[in-house]
Amino acid sequence: GIYSDASTTVNIRGRGNSTWKYSKKPYRLKFDKKISLCNLKKAKSYVLLANYIDPTLMRNALAMKIAQLLEIPYANHMVPVNVTLNGQYKGSYMLTEKVGINAGSVDIDETNSILWELDKNYDEEWKFRSPIYRLPVMIKDPDMPENTTEASSLFSKWQADFIEFEKGVKDGRLSEVADMESVVNCFILFAITGNQEFCHPKSFYMYKTIDPASETPSKYIFGPVWDFDWCYGYNGRNHSSLLSPEQALNIHDTSMPGCNFAWDIMHNAEFKTLFDKKWNEFIAGKLPEFWEYFDYYANLIEPTTAQNSVKWSQTANRDQHIERLRLWIKARIEYIGTAPNHGLY
Repeated sequence: GIYSDASTTVNIRGRGNSTWKYSKKPYRLKFDKKISLCNLKKAKSYVLLANYIDPTLMRNALAMKIAQLLEIPYANHMVPVNVTLNGQYKGSYMLTEKVGINAGSVDIDETNSILWELDKNYDEEWKFRSPIYRLPVMIKDPDMPENTTEASSLFSKWQADFIEFEKGVKDGRLSEVADMESVVNCFILFAITGNQEFCHPKSFYMYKTIDPASETPSKYIFGPVWDFDWCYGYNGRNHSSLLSPEQALNIHDTSMPGCNFAWDIMHNAEFKTLFDKKWNEFIAGKLPEFWEYFDYYANLIEPTTAQNSVKWSQTANRDQHIERLRLWIKARIEYIGTAPNHGLY
């Protein structure tokens, strides 16, 4: 009764890497033509996130709200929905945009752009290991030309471009090769949520476009951000004993390529200056709106969480889990505001 119905043909497939291994499955919806679901921007593809390991059913929604408040480009929108498939109730899900170069996500001209995905699963067709940090770099979008020679040439061009970006990061020329606002905003989000996925790295996106009129390439823009169910102190074992809010982001593990990459970014002088400025702006101007959203979303999903708990026991005792999450975020924000280097390392 909140949104208009959609009655049309849709293809449904499983999605996700580690999340596909859980009992409650995530899905991808693909329509024959662009369609608006739940007032989201028209697109052919959408995602249904299962949030199986999240007892609050809020982690991803809260992260995306922070991303929107920080004005991170193309931050996803999360709509809580109940899913019933072939008459069988599947649980409470989040409907959201599918990350990619498309009208519903990164809305840029794909003929002159690239969207990279850095992910240790390393499962896309066009991919390479970067020479300095050994990052697993894959083309997420656009689709490559069918002609093999043309595709190889295009891939080589963008690969060389990424390598130049990587050299800039290593040489301390971060502001020359990357959009600093997007870099800092992403790491503010990672800091607040305790997201260490970039260390692997996993689900880390960045994109670049070239103005066809001037043929001037943009700097690399970090985002869109993705995947925040394994955050907020979740230790991979249970939800009752979260990791301390005072923990750093643990970028000291040199065996993880994303840690070495993040280390050089976080130690960049311009990064540290801008992080301090943007952090103070967020706390002073945006934090009250975040807490308003926290309460709004918690109340919104209370009925669907109760229904979900009948099928999936993880969300039982939801009020206890939500209060624990609230206290963890408050303690985390206080720690970032007082710790040396904002607790980044």
